Amino acid sequence: MENLITFEEYNALKVKIINVTLTANVATGDSISVNEIPNNAVFVTGFLYNYIKQEKMNIYDYWDLQVSQPNKCIIRKIKNYGFTSYATILVLYKN
Repeated sequence: MENLITFEEYNALKVKIINVTLTANVATGDSISVNEIPNNAVFVTGFLYNYIKQEKMNIYDYWDLQVSQPNKCIIRKIKNYGFTSYATILVLYKN
């Protein structure tokens, strides 16, 4: 990974980090599209998180982050959650 992300003169991949707020008012079954992914993306990944510290609450039971290569990412609400959550998307892309 370190060799991919170096200096521009070496034609390395660039990194873009996209933060998405998943508000509680999104209807169950609705999706949020992440539109900021560059068309020349070569790798996309992401993760979900929140700041609620309850033992039995798993954010992945309420939201589904779906990545389809090369540059699509959709976050779908599976069931009602009631709290604001967050997603961070990591994109590696060419110049």
